[in-house]
Amino acid sequence: GIFDISSDDFSQAFPYHICFDKELFIEHFGHYIRNAYPMAIRQETRVSDILELVHPEVPLSYESILAFKNSLFVFKMKGIGDIVHSKNEEVKPILLKGKVYFHKTNVCFYPINLKLKRFPFISGNFLLPGSMVIICGGSYILYVSSVNVTTVRELIQRNLHISDMQRHDGTRDLIMLNQSRMSQVELNRKLEETTKSLKKMASELEVEKQKTDELLCELMPASIADALRQGKMVEASDFADCTLLFTDIVTFTNICAKCTPYDVVTLLNDLYLRFDRLIGLHDVYKVETIGDAYMVVGGVPDPCDNHSERVLNVSIEIRDFDLIAGMLMESKLVLSPITHKPIKIRVGVHAGPVVAGVVGMKMPRYCLFGDSVNVANKMESCGIPVKIHVSEPAKSNALRTNQNFVFIDRGLTDIKGKGVMYTYFLERNDRKSVWELCARPRTGEQTIDGYMELHDSSIYQEDGPITHGVAIGADLATHHIKSPTCSIS
Repeated sequence: GIFDISSDDFSQAFPYHICFDKELFIEHFGHYIRNAYPMAIRQETRVSDILELVHPEVPLSYESILAFKNSLFVFKMKGIGDIVHSKNEEVKPILLKGKVYFHKTNVCFYPINLKLKRFPFISGNFLLPGSMVIICGGSYILYVSSVNVTTVRELIQRNLHISDMQRHDGTRDLIMLNQSRMSQVELNRKLEETTKSLKKMASELEVEKQKTDELLCELMPASIADALRQGKMVEASDFADCTLLFTDIVTFTNICAKCTPYDVVTLLNDLYLRFDRLIGLHDVYKVETIGDAYMVVGGVPDPCDNHSERVLNVSIEIRDFDLIAGMLMESKLVLSPITHKPIKIRVGVHAGPVVAGVVGMKMPRYCLFGDSVNVANKMESCGIPVKIHVSEPAKSNALRTNQNFVFIDRGLTDIKGKGVMYTYFLERNDRKSVWELCARPRTGEQTIDGYMELHDSSIYQEDGPITHGVAIGADLATHHIKSPTCSIS
């Protein structure tokens, strides 16, 4: 029987086919090949003029094709500039349209002129894998091939479209499947990048949140800061008993007048950093610093029985940082930028009731109010340089929880604005050495308990007497003795 199909339909159905005879002259080819090589001439252009055999690696001949007819053939399309015509004639475009008749013995092709559609084509390294089909009793060979592309990107690089693929060719499905897989991979990659970015942002946010929490805890006690973070309303509270401590630097006004602002800030920063370390050792709260004034409270906002003991221990340590002598500890001293000698401070301590609460919205602060705050401030201002001035209530509270504190009577003292009060000076803690209180190791040249260094006044530059209140009498002389129950050996 005879099966006839129009050449145009056959060319569309198999756009990459080539039919050639035993001499390898092209009889007809698919529309893609025809558009790619418009100068090809029927029965004058050989297969080797436009294609280069890549696989199998055998000479391109009729006999070789028959020998490897069951193998996969791969041809590479030559560039237009690489084409050398088999016959030395003028190259003319081939305009073909007609019918192809497949008989048992021959192939009949009736051409009709057709204006070709031109479309972009990137030649070179363009592979056409396919198989050889022997037809017409071996007079002709039909090479049925497809495009060797597997992705949409390769289609774009070759200026191809899905419609250029043979409808029955599984390459279409392969390309779409690969594109779907690649799209999914790309989507997963973007999701992973987004996830990593979000995790990084979350980690950075957590770090910033931690910094914010730490800053909030610097502004107010941890329990109050936690309540504010949870959005709770923090109401003002009455505290029946607490211990307050004030310090300031002696002759600070003179220092400010004779030093640069940088020197003053450096001095205060050095001093307050040392104070802050001590605050953390004994669980008391730094209320605020105003200029050279440093305020500490014990028993607020978390009530405790030994708030006076804690504050007095801190006061000893504060003095240790400013008074202790010796070359090994000299780097730890806070030096006056004028005299280059250790600065002098006054310390005042008082115990009594206060009201405490959060004040402000934009810059909230935990503040203390009450007459006890004023009295503690007066105890400091009416004190003696390098001495810890303690009121009767503060002394009583301290001895109630710790009998190892040693006080020296100062006697009746005129406290400005409060009248005459009986006050004391804190000398030592017989139970603990200075080194224990400040959590620092003792060197071999230093005394066992450290109180000799604490009360040594020879390290100060003589700058004239500075007195506040009643002068110290002979009964205030420093006792250089070892604590009988000191735990440092």
